[in-house]
Amino acid sequence: MSYKVNARRLRKIYNRLRRLPKGVNFFKYASKHVVRLASEMKVQFVNITPVNLASITASNSSYYDFFSSDSFISGLEQAFQVSTDVENVELSIWDVKTKNEFKKCHLLWNHFYISWDGWPTPCCAKPFPMELNFGNVYESSLMSCLNSPAYRDFRLMWHKNITPDFYKKCQAIDLKPIDLSIGITLN
Repeated sequence: MSYKVNARRLRKIYNRLRRLPKGVNFFKYASKHVVRLASEMKVQFVNITPVNLASITASNSSYYDFFSSDSFISGLEQAFQVSTDVENVELSIWDVKTKNEFKKCHLLWNHFYISWDGWPTPCCAKPFPMELNFGNVYESSLMSCLNSPAYRDFRLMWHKNITPDFYKKCQAIDLKPIDLSIGITLN
């Protein structure tokens, strides 16, 4: 399938959704269409991840309340049903079911971020090396940075489930658990 064909399909979905009345939740209507489009395009996995507010200092955590709303849950259930019907798309979502705590975030173990100038930070959602970093890969090796005393202490905080200030407003900490009746894959 060409880029132009895909772009036309996305534009068609967008135009339909644009005509929705103001205040109508986009997610509720868009998610099932995204799953159908993924099926048509032979995309096997669709993941829904909340925007992480940790790096958006001007906003508060009330954004996460949306994920407990009937509108979000209804849209997620519809998208899950479509993924079940089409059989070739696995729909997954950030782990919204379990208790929120620092230990819920696995990303500092396998998804750290290195800035353009070589500073590793523990979180790709908050790539601010002047706020928190663990050395510089241009000055020492990546493994030295990842095994530095500061990063080891940081991971020890994770083991003890002590949330550092660096993670304020993170979805792993502030997104309240949601009771879902569907068997969606959590990540």
